[in-house]
Amino acid sequence: MEKFSKSLKFIQEHYHNSLLQMFMLHFGILVPCCMLKQWQDVVKYSRKAICLGKIIYGDDYERYLIPIKEIIEAKVPMEYRTGLEKYFK
Repeated sequence: MEKFSKSLKFIQEHYHNSLLQMFMLHFGILVPCCMLKQWQDVVKYSRKAICLGKIIYGDDYERYLIPIKEIIEAKVPMEYRTGLEKYFK
């Protein structure tokens, strides 16, 4: 577990900009996917953005989770939201 933590810390420190760009890409694509009603893509990119946010921001990631949660709750039909609840707790 310690080696994993060290590896994760290395990635956070040395690849922060790349991870941040990936996070912003996945986050930024949510609105166009909603406009096109591509609900599966919204869910897929939401999960990826949440996971990247956890890696980049650590314990502070929850504040970046709020806009994603609001988009999901406002736009995505309930039948497509299955499995996302665990990310919003």
